[in-house]
Order: sequence, then C-alpha cells, then structure tokens
Amino acid sequence: MYYALGSFVAVMLLIFFYHRIFHIERKSGREMMLLVVLIAMTTILNIASVQVIPFQFGTAMVIITAVAFGPEAGFIVATMGRLLINFVQGQGPWTPWEMCAWGVLGILTGILFKKDKHNSLKSVIILSLWTFVSVFILYGGIMNLHTYLFEVRYTTNGALMDMLKSTYLAGIPYDLMHATRASLAVFLLANTLLKRLDRVKIKYGFYRVKSRRTY
Repeated sequence: MYYALGSFVAVMLLIFFYHRIFHIERKSGREMMLLVVLIAMTTILNIASVQVIPFQFGTAMVIITAVAFGPEAGFIVATMGRLLINFVQGQGPWTPWEMCAWGVLGILTGILFKKDKHNSLKSVIILSLWTFVSVFILYGGIMNLHTYLFEVRYTTNGALMDMLKSTYLAGIPYDLMHATRASLAVFLLANTLLKRLDRVKIKYGFYRVKSRRTY
C-alpha cells in the first residue's frame, strides 16, 4: 500500500510542479485561449473516438500540439485534457498516471520534433511511427507500472520480477491497439492540423524559438 500511495503522490507532485513552472512564465490572453481550445479539442475527440471512431484522436492531439507549439503546450494539453476526459470516462487512482503518461508523450515529442515544418508525407510518416513506438513503450510502460502497483501486487502472490513480467505481457494487446489507433490518427490528422496551426502561429505571432518556446 505504501508503494502505491508513494507513487501516487510522486506523480501528482510532478504534474503540479510542471504546471507551476508553466504558469510562472507570462502568457498572453491569446496564448491561454489557444491552449483552452486545444484542450477542448483533445477532450472531445478522445471521448468521440472511444465511443464511435476506431482511432485514438486524443493521443494524436497531444502529439500534434507538442509538434506545433513545443513541450510545454504538449504537456499542459495532455494533462488537462486527460483530467477532463476522466470526468466522463471515470476518475480514480489511475487518473494522475494517465495524465503523466500523456504528459511525457507531449514533452518528449515537443523536444524531439523541433522544426516548424512537418507537413510533408515523409515527416507525417516519421511522426506516425514515433507515435506508435512512444505510445506502446512509454504510455504502455507507465500504465502497466500503475497496474502492477495498484492491482497486481495485492491480488497475486509471486516473485517481483515474475509479477512485473506478467503485468507487462498482459498489457501488450491493449498497448498495441492503442499505439496503432493513435499512429493512424496522427497520420490522418497531422498534415491538415499542422497546416492550420501554422496559420495561427503566423497570424498571432506564436513561434517556437531556442531561448523560449512561445505559442
């Protein structure tokens, strides 16, 4: 129980401090409004995709936001979007872990994909492949660790490594499905959305620069 509680507190602190760092920087009303719109899009598309469409558009929005506006925007859209989604899909001890897992995707994608132009077919394919790998390994790995800490440790007797191995193996089918649906969603949305977001950046002067990324 102490491991589960400790991990829960650690994840919540990580999310809190990153949000504090984000809000310390001065943000214009346009910047904040853009983030609100992106969070709303992420929330609505994720809920719709779970219920109706066989694609994971919520995860795709996190990836695309991070590419367009940097790791800070990717993280804030990921964590706030996931929090709002779970008001519909159900809150629980898994919520901060899902927020953190999406947030990690946003941060790493924003760091790795620094260029402003990702509209070519080659770039979209590379981004889709990154989405598949990162969702399967990072998101799946974080959530499988949550499953072990909060569920498996208290319902199964056995050696630590054996239980961990069983938890991760059991999560492979879902992780593959999630990664495939998210990468397909990125492939479908990235070109169109990045072009639209480029226009927003040009119109309102939201640019990613070396000293500080603005959006």
